[in-house]
Amino acid sequence: MHFVSWRPSWGQPLILGTILSLVFAVSAQAEVRSELRLSSDSFLSPSYDTAGPSTAQFFGAAFSNLDPAEPLRVDLRGAYSSGSPLMSYINVREFAYTSPIGEKQSFSVGRKKENWNELDRRWNYGLIEPVFKWNPLSPESQGLTGLFWNAGEGDFKVSLFGSFFFIPEQGASFEIDSDGKFVRGNPWFRRPPDSIRIFSTTSQIEYNFDR
Repeated sequence: MHFVSWRPSWGQPLILGTILSLVFAVSAQAEVRSELRLSSDSFLSPSYDTAGPSTAQFFGAAFSNLDPAEPLRVDLRGAYSSGSPLMSYINVREFAYTSPIGEKQSFSVGRKKENWNELDRRWNYGLIEPVFKWNPLSPESQGLTGLFWNAGEGDFKVSLFGSFFFIPEQGASFEIDSDGKFVRGNPWFRRPPDSIRIFSTTSQIEYNFDR
């Protein structure tokens, strides 16, 4: 069974080695961009199973249309690894439709990014908006999903957001074996700890994933 994690992963990520990539990009205008990418990632870490593959090849694609004059705002990215399927990912940063209301107001529906705070905008902290953490060393902010109302112009702007659900941060994909245990199949995914230390006593942690 293969799963895509939409919850925070445990621990710190492994070390990413050299990346070799070839990028083909086509830009129709400054705010519209499409991209095809071939890349190879090598992972180096003493905790990674050296008996398994330590290099993964990717075929990736991206499309973005962030032109404020266009009603449909799109920022999609993804990559597929044939040799390591767990390394594949889809990152939907934005996918929203905006309809203007008069000259200074607009209504949007979908997944959309806003400048709610400086920590999220500059450092991708994930205080309000979810974060894409397929590679925890390079987090990327994702938009909230729901209904948006914006009013104002220039330096003054009011934004309201409402939704019945929240999509949490997206972590690395993982795999579960037949016994309901997490297995090592993605260098970016960290399994839950097998033991816990309380004062001077170490106790084993037993867990089982029940689908």
